[in-house]
Amino acid sequence: MNLFNLLPFIFPNECLFCGKEKEGSICKKCQTKIFVRGESKTQLNNKLFYLSIYKNNGEKLIEFLKNRKYFSLIPYLIDESLFLLDNEKIDYITSVPSLKFLAYIPEHLEVFSKDLSKKKNIRYLELITKIKRIKSQVTLTIQERNLNPIGAFSLRRDYKNLIKDKRILIIDDVYTTGSTLKECEKLIENNGGEVLSLVYSKAIIY
Repeated sequence: MNLFNLLPFIFPNECLFCGKEKEGSICKKCQTKIFVRGESKTQLNNKLFYLSIYKNNGEKLIEFLKNRKYFSLIPYLIDESLFLLDNEKIDYITSVPSLKFLAYIPEHLEVFSKDLSKKKNIRYLELITKIKRIKSQVTLTIQERNLNPIGAFSLRRDYKNLIKDKRILIIDDVYTTGSTLKECEKLIENNGGEVLSLVYSKAIIY
């Protein structure tokens, strides 16, 4: 593969959202529209930080990262996250495992999480592993989404003692029903850890 063919994905010369040139992957105007930054609660009543609202360009943001691999967006997410997490005590950072993992293509959540850990000088741990195949949440009803991830994840044995009495930041891409994140939260809490979470985008469920 020719490296020059990848340059538009790594260093786009125009805003991916409006097409404005020479302002990077997201122009300043679109940044103010996309990044609304907020705090909420998960199903287990833990802190949940989010960078955008899913219906307000959040869906497009995730599409660019997840399916089109525009990793040039990650520095913008990092900057927004640093602002949100500035006053939070965090001992370790981890991320929700991908539902579809290709070994030769880096996953955006892992890239983002590791970059954030470097910026905050906090150790990144691959705490959670996927132990069974589950369906994509996108295609399921709300009831099916709640059931789909049950029993799908496991905590790595070599880290179980490490997280006791520690505060762990879990990173995921989108929060809809919160069922996937809930399964990961339970694994950490059941082993003595405390949890807070960060997502790129939060859906509003009516």
